[in-house]
Amino acid sequence: MPGFEIAPTTSAIIAIDCWRVPAADTPSGAMRVPCLGGLSAATLTELTAEADGRAVAVLDRGYCARCPAGGREHSAPHPAVAVIDEVRRLLDDCGVAPSAGPCLIAMPLPAARMIEGMGEPLLESRVSRRALVTGQVPRTTQPAPAPHPTPAAQTSGLGRQRLLTALQRLSAAERPLPARLFPSLRASQDCADHRVCASACPSGALMAYADDRTRGLRFDAALCIACDLCVRLCPEQALTRDGPGEAKTARTPQRLTRHPMQTCPECGAEHSTAEPVCPACRRDRDFARSAFQTLFSHQSPASSGQARG
Repeated sequence: MPGFEIAPTTSAIIAIDCWRVPAADTPSGAMRVPCLGGLSAATLTELTAEADGRAVAVLDRGYCARCPAGGREHSAPHPAVAVIDEVRRLLDDCGVAPSAGPCLIAMPLPAARMIEGMGEPLLESRVSRRALVTGQVPRTTQPAPAPHPTPAAQTSGLGRQRLLTALQRLSAAERPLPARLFPSLRASQDCADHRVCASACPSGALMAYADDRTRGLRFDAALCIACDLCVRLCPEQALTRDGPGEAKTARTPQRLTRHPMQTCPECGAEHSTAEPVCPACRRDRDFARSAFQTLFSHQSPASSGQARG
């Protein structure tokens, strides 16, 4: 969502304020976002990495309970608390002192000062549905500076990749990142190489490969978001995702399955199933067998006798 492209612009404490707070009440140099509840772990971890020892503070103005964007869901605790706690746990796992993590600071303002609209030109103007879906949303009159660029080889643009890159920067003495950030996926011998799982994977963690008369699935734990979509969609139920700490996970892409390629004797197509014929020819055989049984299994003995006569 536009409005969360934030980066520190001050040498003092890095403060994050809400758009519903009047600009005059926001501390000088503070960053403003559409909603404090929309801050992600990746954003706060990136800011912590950029802070270089400075404090990263989310400002609690006491407005969340009255905000139409959250209402009762944002009454207590503050909507940013869960994300802040998660970031601090990750930093602790990486050997970073808790004091370096983000925190929530109470700086209440009178309720009457809360801006009824979103408080920024970006969402004050009407936006068509097409513009919202295609991403052609007008920018703010004073957009926030872009974060420091990350080499393309280190990130795919996903929030998860941003999080891992920031944690690696912060990790004390190149300490390994927490194992719970890297899900483990196993495939049993029941895998028939349908590749439904790879086609449905939303993050690209599970991908199909083919080389040297072999094909199968490749798994990248660094991209996996543990949605379990591949596990649910596998026709053979051949995939299993292990919980944190249940199995050792490779941090680099690994081949999950390997199926030798062979040539179908009926149509000449290349395939990787265990049977000699390809899936298409097998379906044709099954259809012909089913049609034959349906055609001849319902004939009466008399008609069968007449047919023989």
